[in-house]
Amino acid sequence: MQQRWLVQNHIGTVHAIAVCNLIEMALGLVVEATVPDSLRWLPMG
Repeated sequence: MQQRWLVQNHIGTVHAIAVCNLIEMALGLVVEATVPDSLRWLPMG
């Protein structure tokens, strides 16, 4: 993640929620890549 104004907090470091969003996106891609073609990905909850 690049150090940009949009992801910085008030002390000039990367905001924790920006990091959480990046991790959530990465894990979503991992789940999409590992679900077999014979199954459907239907998140519930």
